[in-house]
Amino acid sequence: MDAFTVVTVWFTGIFSGICTAIGVSHVVTGRALPVCNLSRINWSVGEVRLRGLAFLVQGLAIGVYGLIGGLSFGAHLIPLFWVGHWWGIFVSAPLLLIVWLAVLFIALIEQRHKRAWPFKRADLAGHS
Repeated sequence: MDAFTVVTVWFTGIFSGICTAIGVSHVVTGRALPVCNLSRINWSVGEVRLRGLAFLVQGLAIGVYGLIGGLSFGAHLIPLFWVGHWWGIFVSAPLLLIVWLAVLFIALIEQRHKRAWPFKRADLAGHS
């Protein structure tokens, strides 16, 4: 195993652990950590728990992504013609999709909190 693979998996594991710890903290306590709430927004308990769930899923997906990538590159399971090609990213597309969907989910929760929801809502009362 080369040093690049070890360092990459190590840093990915640290980042995954940070995201997972933030997510667990938000889900369990229902309060936003000061590190994640720099603008001092008064989040509701439900919004904090949903954001925490997104952080938790994102952290776990990044951890699995780093582990799979480290094992496949470290054990040389990926053939050499794949290395360096742009389409090699599609090998782990489901995990990357989960990570980016979690980012989008967090952004949509923030937009909902700011009352800047980007989607049209049906008018239930019949008023325009």
